[in-house]
Amino acid sequence: MAPLIPPHQTISDDPTSSPMRRHSWPHLILGVLLGTFFLIDLALPLGVASGILYVICISLAGQLGIRWVWMTAAISSLLVLAGMELSPPGGEAWKVFSNRGLALLAIGATSIATIQWLRIKSRLAMLNHSLEQQVNDRTQNLENANAALAEQIIERDLMAQCLQQSEDRLDLVIQGSNEGIWDWDLTTHSAYFSDRFKALLGYEPDEFDNTLSTFHHHIHPLNLGTVNRAFQAHVREGRPYDLKIRVRMKSGEYRWFRLRGQVRRDESGEPAQMAGSLLDVTQEHWSVQRQTTQYRVSSILAESTTLDLAIPNILQAICLEMDWRVGAFWKMSPSDNHLHCQAIVDQSPSTHTSFAEESRRITLSQGQGLPGLVWATHQPTWIHDCTQEANFLRSSMARQNGLRGALGFPIFLDQDLRGIFEFFSSDPITANQECLGAIQTIGNQIEQFMQRQMANEQLWAHKQELERTNRELLLARDAAAAAAQAKSNFLAMMSHEIRTPLNGIIGLTEILLSDQSTPDQQDLLKTIASCSTALLQLVNNILDCSKMEAGKLSIESMDFPLRETIEEILDILAPRSHSKQVEFIGYIETSIPNILRGDPNRLRQILLNLLGNAIKFTDAGVVTLQVTAPSIDASHITLRLEVQDSGLGIPRQFHDHLFQFFHQADTGMARKFQGTGLGLAITKQLVELMGGTIEFTSEPGVGSCFWCEIPLQQALTALPEQTQPISPPLRIGLLTASQPLRNVLTHYLQSWNLGCLTATSGLEALTMIRQAYMDRQPLDVLLVDASLSTLDPWTFGRTFTNDAQLSSTRLILLTDLGRGDLVQQAQQCGYHTHLSKPIHYHQLYRSLCPALDGRPNQDPPSGLSSPPASLHPSPPSEETPPEARILLVEDNVVNQRVATRMLTKLHLQVDIANNGQEALDALRQRPYDLIFMDCQMPEMDGFEATQKIRQAERERETLLNAGGGEKEPQPSLFSLTDSHRSHVPIIALTANALPSDRSRCLEAGMDDFLSKPVSLSQLEAMVRKWNPTALPLPSTQQATPSTDGQPASYVPAALDVTILHDLAKLGGEEDTDFLHSVIDQFLEDLPRHTSTIQSAWERQDMEALTQAAHSCKGSSRTIGATALAEACYALETIGRNRTPITSTGPFQVWESERNRTKQALLDFRNQVNEPLQPFTSTR
Repeated sequence: MAPLIPPHQTISDDPTSSPMRRHSWPHLILGVLLGTFFLIDLALPLGVASGILYVICISLAGQLGIRWVWMTAAISSLLVLAGMELSPPGGEAWKVFSNRGLALLAIGATSIATIQWLRIKSRLAMLNHSLEQQVNDRTQNLENANAALAEQIIERDLMAQCLQQSEDRLDLVIQGSNEGIWDWDLTTHSAYFSDRFKALLGYEPDEFDNTLSTFHHHIHPLNLGTVNRAFQAHVREGRPYDLKIRVRMKSGEYRWFRLRGQVRRDESGEPAQMAGSLLDVTQEHWSVQRQTTQYRVSSILAESTTLDLAIPNILQAICLEMDWRVGAFWKMSPSDNHLHCQAIVDQSPSTHTSFAEESRRITLSQGQGLPGLVWATHQPTWIHDCTQEANFLRSSMARQNGLRGALGFPIFLDQDLRGIFEFFSSDPITANQECLGAIQTIGNQIEQFMQRQMANEQLWAHKQELERTNRELLLARDAAAAAAQAKSNFLAMMSHEIRTPLNGIIGLTEILLSDQSTPDQQDLLKTIASCSTALLQLVNNILDCSKMEAGKLSIESMDFPLRETIEEILDILAPRSHSKQVEFIGYIETSIPNILRGDPNRLRQILLNLLGNAIKFTDAGVVTLQVTAPSIDASHITLRLEVQDSGLGIPRQFHDHLFQFFHQADTGMARKFQGTGLGLAITKQLVELMGGTIEFTSEPGVGSCFWCEIPLQQALTALPEQTQPISPPLRIGLLTASQPLRNVLTHYLQSWNLGCLTATSGLEALTMIRQAYMDRQPLDVLLVDASLSTLDPWTFGRTFTNDAQLSSTRLILLTDLGRGDLVQQAQQCGYHTHLSKPIHYHQLYRSLCPALDGRPNQDPPSGLSSPPASLHPSPPSEETPPEARILLVEDNVVNQRVATRMLTKLHLQVDIANNGQEALDALRQRPYDLIFMDCQMPEMDGFEATQKIRQAERERETLLNAGGGEKEPQPSLFSLTDSHRSHVPIIALTANALPSDRSRCLEAGMDDFLSKPVSLSQLEAMVRKWNPTALPLPSTQQATPSTDGQPASYVPAALDVTILHDLAKLGGEEDTDFLHSVIDQFLEDLPRHTSTIQSAWERQDMEALTQAAHSCKGSSRTIGATALAEACYALETIGRNRTPITSTGPFQVWESERNRTKQALLDFRNQVNEPLQPFTSTR
């Protein structure tokens, strides 16, 4: 028997799966019915068949599910059996059992039937669901198919639309491309030509038959074979059908067209159809032909030396490239004034032989034939068909040779006709602008060739002339170079020979002037000094002229103190002006920065020349120098130097030649004042080299005014202003009759917020002072001009000493420079101090400061930037410092005596060596603090000796670094230096004064350079520069005039005490530890700077040199080592500009400044008054 429920199918018996699963009332009804039927069964007797009622409950349970059917059947069966026990008896037993049995049977049968029905119903439901799912799937598939069909319809519509747009666009392209369309059916041989195709040939649509033969008849005969061959190659081999052919127009003219096509094959691969386009390319063709022809003609002309040789090749090129059959060139014959055929070219010689022979035979006059017509009109001429032209003399011959169209054009050279080109074609032609343009361009090329040929001929002649002239110039140059070299050698030799005796004259004269001598002897010695100075000035001027002529006069750039530089010049020239009783005034505008960047030596030279001339040509009156700044900005300043005198003046007729070399205003004046006419010329050259201008005004009998404006740069390192307004203000009086002096002093006083009362006589001054005393505003200071003619300064001074009302006023005497004899007398007569004229800005300031509180004159107020007492080196004692030992290497006996006497006066011990070898021998015996080395000496010159000394120093340094310690080196290493000095300064002494001499000295290893003649002040300055401890400190800061008329060598101090003062202020006046620590740190860092700079210099590593020099420059400026900072800046500039290192001069200068700075710092540290800790830094 098959199971009621198949194993693959599960029928849920969960009542919630029934349609009434969400309601509980069917279960309640079922339970009530079962109870009701059970009660009925209990109420009826056993014989009644009441169990049949349970069939109703089973039927109802069928609505709840199979599980409920089973449960209901089981409960009903139990109730039927229970009724047998509980129902009241009645009826027969067999009826009871039969009724109960039938009831159970009915219950079972009904249950089975209900369950079977439920199972069938479930299967039907599943079948319905499956059918519905299939229907849904089919419906979805149909919908998808409909959607895809709709998309295909849309795509087809879009493709149709795009196809229509493409067809429309193709029609527009075809119409816009100016191409004609053709189509040829290869099976029926029918053809189609578009209206545009026909229009390109000049036909109307109905005038051109749509047959292939019609088109073939219009193709040029020479191109017809090309068309057929291209068609066969395209059909058989698949080659592109794209060719350029000539097609006859309706007018009979041939034009160039581009014919393109593509074949279409049928299913069997046989050609079935061919279609393509036709495009007019005549203009393009002629453009290409024009370029090609021009290139070929240019090549021919470039390879040809004459036009006659180039003409045949030009004709050949034009005929080949432009499709002419015959070309000819006709040239004018000067003898008979006719045209002759010079050359003729035939593309088919066998065809046109008779025409070429006829052309060579005939001559043509103006207006005759085509060449004659071109000659007459000077214009290109076309002939459509020369066989029909009556004026064409060769028409019959042209007809026989198949020549029809012709073109002639002229060739000109500077508007003159030089020839005529003539070309023929086998077809009639019409005027063609493209062809004409090409022909005209070729004509221009030929004309340019003839112009170049003529120019080359002229150039060749000119070249021959130039070569001849150059040969003459070379001979002249060699002669001039030899003369210049001879002059240079002569100048160098004469400079050396003149300076050598001048060194003795000037040196001995200076020594004698400093010794005790009678007034007459003093006058004679001053005359000797003046003459020597004039001679030295002349030698210097001649050397400057030589350098200017050779272009070797250079301008340096360095930071320098402007005020000190100018005041030094004023002090040098002051004795000369005072000796002539000429008032000498100098004024420097107070707003000008003191430290500027430029060439101080050239500035001195300019001022010396201008002021020297002003004093020379002024016998009475005043000479003034006014220094102003018309323009100042952050980086530049324009300096105006104005020199005015009340001298003789210059006549107007000499103004134009005043700045020329060896030119003077008056020869008689030259004899009187001993001039050479070089000073102003050199001054003008110097001013212009510095980028400035110089001008002057002058009037005879009134005086002259020279002024120059020179651009300078602001200093790289600005120093603090050394003065400030004096507070509380002083009451100042001035007694002078000089208006220029009054103006200068008034301006200086106003810069410190000080007023000034002036008087022009002693009586007026006394009245002014007494009135101020009565007004309870007594004067603090009275400046008295000693040169006042109406005043006895001594009596005037005693008046103040003896008068209580006047004694509170401090008297300052203004005297001429060099009047030292007046100082003691002035102090005895009541003057507190004196000032030498010309009055300097800072001198006047220092003289006024003590009036504030009556302090001694050397103690300025806080407004003056000078080091405090704790920073000043200890004043020199009565005992002179230990004498330094100097080695003088000099072969000239006079120079030995002069230099020895000068050095001895400076309290220095001097040893003499006659040449370089003796110097080496002397150095082996003892160490020296300084060496003065002559350059030109017998046996061994100064350069070789210096090199040997430096080599010995390097060997000793190497030995010490290798572990030798303080052990003395072996004799073979030349024990030239003591154990405490690794570098002995060597100063060159030479009579050669050219820049090349200085460079040679530095390259040899010398530290500095002195040009002979040498003055005592120059020698002293050089000793102080390289060995500051060798001499006692100077008692005054006032410049000492040089007896040679030149300023003493500008030797900047190794240290700037102003900067050291500022550093000391940071630590406090009572505490010098901070300053000591800064100096110690700098000395500790100096070996590191030395190592990096030296390494970068030797490797020529410009970037490393720039960085190392920049670092050393910054620390040097901080410590006040301005000279070392300038040397660092020079190295930094070389590195930054990538300047090739060809000389060791800049590095040697840096080394010498490094050594000098190091020694100066050590000396300064040890000489400070405050006690210092032992110096232990590594050096």
